[in-house]
Amino acid sequence: MWTFDEESAETYKKLEADYNRQVLSMTNNLQYVKKLGQAIDAHLDGIVAIRKVTRELLDSLQLPSRDDIAAIAKRVIALETRLDDLDEQIAESMEQIRSHHNQIRKFSEEIAALSMELVDSQ
Repeated sequence: MWTFDEESAETYKKLEADYNRQVLSMTNNLQYVKKLGQAIDAHLDGIVAIRKVTRELLDSLQLPSRDDIAAIAKRVIALETRLDDLDEQIAESMEQIRSHHNQIRKFSEEIAALSMELVDSQ
């Protein structure tokens, strides 16, 4: 079984350092940086053009764009939050109604009992 000892670690550290020096020597020059910048700019121009064509196609087909769908999703999430809040308020209101109904029932029973006492005392 192979183990990773200090000699192996040192070998890999030297290989990594050599590789880093080679990469740095290839990329640390003005011509490379200019070419890379041009490639990135061309890529970004392509992305902008694709997005423009896509937006125009979606508009011509009267289909929603990603931004439209994202806006709708935000509205749906906001509505779901409001519905959850309303559900909670309804549950609290129902509990209060039950409590008040029980208090009214007890009060009615007390009034009935007092009425019976009043009738019995006359």
